[in-house]
Amino acid sequence: MTRPQNYNVVLQPPYPNMHTDTDVMYKHNYEIWQRTGGLLPAITNLRGLEASVPELNTLVGINTEDTVQDQLDTKANSADLGTISTQDADNVAIIGGTIETTTISNSTITIPIGTSVLSGFLASQINEDMVAVGNIGVGEDDLITYSMPASVLSEDGDTLDITAFGTVAANANNKTIKLYFGSTVLIDTGAVAANSGSWYINSKIARISVTSEKAITEIISDNLLIIDSASFKSPTADTAAAIEIKCTGEATSDNDIVQEGLIIKWFKA
Repeated sequence: MTRPQNYNVVLQPPYPNMHTDTDVMYKHNYEIWQRTGGLLPAITNLRGLEASVPELNTLVGINTEDTVQDQLDTKANSADLGTISTQDADNVAIIGGTIETTTISNSTITIPIGTSVLSGFLASQINEDMVAVGNIGVGEDDLITYSMPASVLSEDGDTLDITAFGTVAANANNKTIKLYFGSTVLIDTGAVAANSGSWYINSKIARISVTSEKAITEIISDNLLIIDSASFKSPTADTAAAIEIKCTGEATSDNDIVQEGLIIKWFKA
């Protein structure tokens, strides 16, 4: 800390009898103390004054023997100011406080997804499975399946976008494709002898309460036997528990129906 210009006045006593007059010396030292926020070590003994430096400092709220610079340094490092990290790397954690800005660039910010074990962006892709799965022989078979953790849809208005897509084999076998949300069939093609082609399903699901949802689902295909359509359903899945999301395929021969992908996105209300 740079001393004030008048700080050294203590070395030039303005009073002729300063060294013999206790009262005058006290007044002079007290004046220096008031100007600088502390006493010089050489004059901390105020010629019999019983008050200590901390006691004197308390009179004006300083309550310390530290210099003004020391006090500023201490305050600058106070835990009351919180903690912020600065580094030339990603994933810098900032705990507490408020970021007052509308633009955050080159950053990755995640939040808890509901009260589940997941975290992500305000709009987050929580599942992407591109490993192709086909049906096996006769009967209804699970294709790509995702077990969504409990409480992803933790608040009314939280939504999911489900996208599923795949192909059908070039034969005349009957083929049935379904999309499930829990135990609810969101859309069902019925048994159709679709001979080759692709299919695409998209579903929007919104939580209405902890055990009720609304869902609108569409399917489109380049095979005319798989009729482009939309289906509205009201599932009753318990969002406080894990929910299975899957497509199934029912046909005759292996890989009559192949699901190529399942993508699920979550959106905060």
